[in-house]
Amino acid sequence: MNTKSGDISFKVQIAADRVPLSDNKLREIYKGDKKIYLFEEEGWHKYFVGPYENYTEAVQTRKATGVYDAFIAAYRNEKKLKLWQAIKIWKSYLILSPDLDYTSDNSGIIIFKVQIAASRHKLSDIKLQNIYPDLDKISMIEEDGWFKYSLIAGINYNNANTIKKQIQVKGAFVVAYKDGKKLKLSNAIRQSYLDKY
Repeated sequence: MNTKSGDISFKVQIAADRVPLSDNKLREIYKGDKKIYLFEEEGWHKYFVGPYENYTEAVQTRKATGVYDAFIAAYRNEKKLKLWQAIKIWKSYLILSPDLDYTSDNSGIIIFKVQIAASRHKLSDIKLQNIYPDLDKISMIEEDGWFKYSLIAGINYNNANTIKKQIQVKGAFVVAYKDGKKLKLSNAIRQSYLDKY
């Protein structure tokens, strides 16, 4: 995982009881294929999948559990934190993981990208390399009949703007997405600022 989390971990809790639950009962609750772990805390037997260093991955897992009242609990060095505090710390350490789709419907966070090209037809690797040489860093989405090519810049607008200046691609500009939907940039900047506090 490509995340420095500041010793933060996120657990997707699927059940809790004062007495231990049987394997059969747990499988009635959660029918997924991820391993279930037991964590005893304050007289409760808590069952979770995870832990995850990456909050986005925890969100994706929670949605995939199929457990209606599953939720994310956050810890730092095994000490429980309020979720908003943990997210704030996690964001300050965040390095985007290439294994996750940060513009999917499961992301839940605002992501800034630097768009470097758009075409009605899919561009070849050669044409893309003429625009920006590192193909591995270019992501593509199809939107409103356009193939749009961009560099994922992260959750900070200032970082995205710096990248835009550094790459020196003519016509490049910053865009923002949340839950796979494009946002008005000014609204995204304002919301990402508010999310920090």
